[in-house]
Amino acid sequence: FGFSNTDQIIKTIYSQSGKQFISDTYQLIIDREEIIISVLKNHQDDVVVLEIETEIQNPLSMKFTTTADFSLNKNPNIAKLDFDKLSFPLRLRKWQNGDKFKPLGMRNFKKVSDFFIDEKYSLLDKQKQWILCSKDAIIWIVGNRIDDRYKIDSNTKKVYIAELL
Repeated sequence: FGFSNTDQIIKTIYSQSGKQFISDTYQLIIDREEIIISVLKNHQDDVVVLEIETEIQNPLSMKFTTTADFSLNKNPNIAKLDFDKLSFPLRLRKWQNGDKFKPLGMRNFKKVSDFFIDEKYSLLDKQKQWILCSKDAIIWIVGNRIDDRYKIDSNTKKVYIAELL
């Protein structure tokens, strides 16, 4: 894998969870009880999602539709949102330090980094995580949790569905 600092990696294995090492083409992460080696990928740009019904394939395979179906959803790969609370175009991006949102069911804001700790995300999981935003507000940690401010409620007239395929 091209890591030149193997002595340091061995010393770190039992002492420093979250430590990462990078070679020219790979990254190695010491994560609790595991060693994760993954291919380094080029930075992926943000993706703009227009109001119209659409489907995207890159960086994630997702479908965006509207519906009058107000039923609650327990599938983490489907976000049902109040269409009238959204500002288009939406933006799909990676999470950033300082990001915060109101997880569904909570009254207060929570830092996304703290949410990741609570959900036991590895460093690699954090790097892979995509966020769907309306203006600068997070509306969905894709595949996990929507923001409480954008949930459907008794005043919702139209439902916007973002689905991870």
